[in-house]
Amino acid sequence: MSWPPDFDELGEVTEANARLILEEAKAFLSATVGDAEQLTRNSLYVLGAILALLSALAGLIARGINLHVSLTQQDWRQLTVYGVLFGFVALTGFRLLQGAFQSRDIEHVGNAPENLVRKEYVSLPHGTLLLLEACSYRERIQRNVARNIDTGVAINTAIKWLCATPLIFAACSLAITFT
Repeated sequence: MSWPPDFDELGEVTEANARLILEEAKAFLSATVGDAEQLTRNSLYVLGAILALLSALAGLIARGINLHVSLTQQDWRQLTVYGVLFGFVALTGFRLLQGAFQSRDIEHVGNAPENLVRKEYVSLPHGTLLLLEACSYRERIQRNVARNIDTGVAINTAIKWLCATPLIFAACSLAITFT
């Protein structure tokens, strides 16, 4: 069946059928809002891990700098490894911020009164009004699902990049050791 449904295809729209469709649409929309809230919490946890790792790397960089010798005598090989890791983790955090914390225009349940009080709506049967409201929820559901997918991709990418950090550290350390 195509969406929005053709009323001729559905036959007689009873108020009970329309109410059932509307309740299901509301429940699904509420679930997408709940998913968005959980994804935001997960994003904050990953961002916290990124900030902790950045703090540790900043401490290693500060510890590696010897203030008693000139710049030319610093251990630049070790500082370069820490600097590369710091940049990589900072880039991961930036990517997470871009993907997961963009303006979060999540669509919630309900309709604004000015959208409902219209001349063409007042003359329609109650069952048809309920079905039209369910159709408007479908668009919101699609937008929420798309936002949730984008946020989930950003979180998963950040986690994968964080998991790659030890490998990058090992590769940089080995490269510096053998040069």
